[in-house]
Amino acid sequence: MQQVKTYAPLQLFPLFNRHIQSKNFMKQIELPTVNTVSFKLNPSNIEFEGIVMPDGRQHISLGNIDKEKWDNLTIARENGGKILWATICMEHLMEDIILSFFMGSFDGPNEKRELFRNELLKGSFLQLSSKKHLISKISNQYYAFKGKDRDKLQNCLKSIIQWRNAFAHGSFNLNATEGVILEYYSGAPKTEDLNDSFWNTVEAIYKKCDSLLKNLENIVKKESPRKR
Repeated sequence: MQQVKTYAPLQLFPLFNRHIQSKNFMKQIELPTVNTVSFKLNPSNIEFEGIVMPDGRQHISLGNIDKEKWDNLTIARENGGKILWATICMEHLMEDIILSFFMGSFDGPNEKRELFRNELLKGSFLQLSSKKHLISKISNQYYAFKGKDRDKLQNCLKSIIQWRNAFAHGSFNLNATEGVILEYYSGAPKTEDLNDSFWNTVEAIYKKCDSLLKNLENIVKKESPRKR
């Protein structure tokens, strides 16, 4: 068996264009994209179309990919964008927890606090994985944040960081028989079938992580001294 890949441009998020255009809507941008479409072929069972090119090559039929699969590819792109944005929101929540732990709560503006936030927490040298490590250390300081919750939070963050990296740096492969597949590298080449089971897991992990972080945030703010 061998795999043949074809490439074709696709308008970004075409389903969004079904909405009625209005001057009140934000501009919907169109950016260049490339799709990878793969077929598994048996070289001994290829059907030629009988069309011979001037150089002697012949056309072969690869069959059709139905509209549902193309729509699923669009949904996968949209879901991937939601994963990236949800991870950014979660990172902001982690920054708030770290800020409250180290700087306490302030009743008003504070230059030292803003310097800590903007130059350290939002600086490019403090990666999301480093913030995950800090959150682990902070959660260990509070007995109210039980051991199982600490472990669950770290496992959730580990999965989220892996997904964020996969969707940010990986690529989609629309397989004619298996559907949409995410191909990425994490220590080694990996693939993920983007089926309902996967998306259900993603939703559950993000919601659980959000709940655990908000619980930790409440504990940290409750026990942090208020400053003026």
